[in-house]
Amino acid sequence: MRLLPHLVAADVRCHRWLLASWLAVVAAATVLDGVRPLMASRPAADDPLSLLDGLLYLAWVLLRVIVVARVIHTHPVVGSTAFWQTRPIPPLLLMGAKIVLLAGALIAVPVAAEAVLMAVSGVTFGELVRVASETALFATLWTALLAVPAVLTRTFSRFALACCGVVAALALYVAISIMVSSFAP
Repeated sequence: MRLLPHLVAADVRCHRWLLASWLAVVAAATVLDGVRPLMASRPAADDPLSLLDGLLYLAWVLLRVIVVARVIHTHPVVGSTAFWQTRPIPPLLLMGAKIVLLAGALIAVPVAAEAVLMAVSGVTFGELVRVASETALFATLWTALLAVPAVLTRTFSRFALACCGVVAALALYVAISIMVSSFAP
């Protein structure tokens, strides 16, 4: 079982700049969430942090998508071009290393940042646990939803096309639903 930490460390080294960017965005968003109540007296149109908050949210979403796809695509667990076929690395162990890395970076880090922010803000322990568990479940949901197309595609460009196709299909569904509901008596 000493191979799992080695595989996780290898993935961290391979994606160090991407993971550092993710950590920077999470830290900046947490600090901004902590500072925003101090600016509450200003109207939203005057608030200079509103634009920064929107940009950080966009970076948060994009980096989550990119991190999931890049980590999964780096060393695919299946396929004829997988590097581990000539080495004694069990595919399930390789998959476990990817799950550990994604869970640590995309689930544990945001939950910990939110928990620290709530503790500094004086939130009760019971409420902190409830919010942290909700955040963990939500982050797990998004990570799993992004991992499915990443596993099913071979390259990042195919992954991006699959995700864009899903978003376009959802937009079309919403547009059709709105049109149908507007014609209803």
